[in-house]
Amino acid sequence: MYTWVKYLLWAFALSTYKSLPFAYYVRIYWVFGSNLILAKYFPYWKFTAKDIFRVDRFQTYNSPLECDFYLHKNNACYFEELDIARSQLMTRNFQHFFHNYPTKSGGYVFVPVANIFGSFKKEIKPFARYHIDSRILAWDDKWIFILSKFVLNGSEAVASTCVTKYVLKDGRKTVQPIEAIKFQGLYNDDAAKQNEENLKLCSWLVNTDQLDSFEMGISNL
Repeated sequence: MYTWVKYLLWAFALSTYKSLPFAYYVRIYWVFGSNLILAKYFPYWKFTAKDIFRVDRFQTYNSPLECDFYLHKNNACYFEELDIARSQLMTRNFQHFFHNYPTKSGGYVFVPVANIFGSFKKEIKPFARYHIDSRILAWDDKWIFILSKFVLNGSEAVASTCVTKYVLKDGRKTVQPIEAIKFQGLYNDDAAKQNEENLKLCSWLVNTDQLDSFEMGISNL
């Protein structure tokens, strides 16, 4: 009896490895390590993007400890997975830029998140496999907008659509997206024209100051 219980506990732990202590750090630092560090020294890890709007796919599944009381993927866990999927996209699309851009800070350009919008459409059940398709949607003078879709394997139904607003930072200095795109060699007239059209889809996310300054009112508690 004890042996079976032990095996069941091991099986459960393996099935929920994404929720184990420090698992998030291992997963995301693997993305940074392989695409930024290993790629410097091993040709296998080098990646040459041909199109700034290319789609990058990240495969994963919904482990039991990622579920909420409805027994489907917890909304909060979507954003953790987005971190990893977006990091994979950016470190591949801008690998040359991250490696070779002459920063004033002396380190890598880093990419903090400014806003995330999420729309939830279908549930992701326990152990369901899905992939996250991410691509650069548009950019302006300051922000890069990333479109990500959680897609259920097999049915190809979209479970969630998310838009992330990024900024490129060299220390405290903001690097304009077009500067990074040109440095990477991905800017051309077609990309500029497509960006102009796509930017209309996320213009509402450019400035959220009105929401930030909106008065919440007085609590009744």
